[in-house]
Amino acid sequence: MSNTREIFDPEAGQEFSTYSSYDLPPSYEQTLRLRIQELEQELREIKNKILTLTEEKNYFERLSNHLQDEKQTLTIEKECFKNEKDRLEDSLRNMEQLWRLERDRNNLLKRRLN
Repeated sequence: MSNTREIFDPEAGQEFSTYSSYDLPPSYEQTLRLRIQELEQELREIKNKILTLTEEKNYFERLSNHLQDEKQTLTIEKECFKNEKDRLEDSLRNMEQLWRLERDRNNLLKRRLN
C-alpha cells in the first residue's frame, strides 16, 4: 500500500497534487494546523455550551424538586388547616348546643320559680 494521497494544494495552482503522507507541502500543513485549531476551539465552545446547559438542567431539576417539596408542604398545611377548621366548627357546634341546653335549663328554672 502506498503512502501517497491526492490533496488540494493552493500553491500548485489550486489543483490536486499527489504527495507522500510524510512530505506534505508547507501551505497544506499550515492550513491543516489552522483548521485543527479552529475545530479544537469549536469543540471547546461546544463543551462549554454542554457544561452550561448541564448546569442549567441541574439548576432546574433542583428548582423543580424544591417546588415539589413546597407543593407537598402546602398540601400538608392545607390539610392541617382544614382539620383545624373542622375541629373549630365542631367545637362551635358543641358550644352552641351547650348554650341552648343551658338556656333551656334556665328557662325551665324560671318557670318553676314563677
